[in-house]
Amino acid sequence: DNDKRFLLSRAVEVSLKLKKSEQVRFEAMLASEAPEVKKMVITWDDALADREARGIAVGEARGKVEGKIEGIRGSVELLLGQRLGTVPASVRQKLASIADLSRLSALLGVAASAASLAEFEAALG
Repeated sequence: DNDKRFLLSRAVEVSLKLKKSEQVRFEAMLASEAPEVKKMVITWDDALADREARGIAVGEARGKVEGKIEGIRGSVELLLGQRLGTVPASVRQKLASIADLSRLSALLGVAASAASLAEFEAALG
């Protein structure tokens, strides 16, 4: 798979370093290339660092969304509890199964205006 190819290429690059004369010849060849070609030349260390940075960025974004989801779930439960009394375990379980941020936001609005837990549960589905 791609991960194994990436690691194998990384191992080869680390193991097979260019000699000084080869490095000078490579840099001379690269100097005559167009700027966009020069930008494409990266080391595996650069590629690995970029890959790790993107992974962190994706992880951070995912964490932020998950944090918002948890925050809205908590807000729905708190609001229901304050407005309508004890929130049944069945409602908590249904809320816990929802991972859609916009759906949870809509349910927060319902929790703010529902006249009863039955009305909220009907909207919850």
